[in-house]
Amino acid sequence: MKKKALKKIATASYNNGELDESFVNEVTSHLTRKELKDYIRALKLLEKKKRIYIDTSFSPSAMQEEMLREQFAGKDVVFQIDPDLLLGLRITDNDIVYDMNLKRTLDALEEYIERQYD
Repeated sequence: MKKKALKKIATASYNNGELDESFVNEVTSHLTRKELKDYIRALKLLEKKKRIYIDTSFSPSAMQEEMLREQFAGKDVVFQIDPDLLLGLRITDNDIVYDMNLKRTLDALEEYIERQYD
């Protein structure tokens, strides 16, 4: 089976935004080992596209969480605490990473100053 067909089957595996377990069981019983690996990979990619990871250096308040969930409506928002961040946040949407924190800004400023005086 071609990868395009497996991607279409993976997309059809969702019913109202949720993975349909009975459909998945029916499909997996008819796939070969290689096709099954490709099908699982396609399902994982679809799950990755539905989820947003937000790393913060602090625990966000309920109002901040609600505001971010509204900003990314239609996606699953997962909050994580990362003590390496300094007064900011990192948003990971699929393969795109938005990094907004004080540490990164200060590092960029330091690099700029060093280039100017060398």
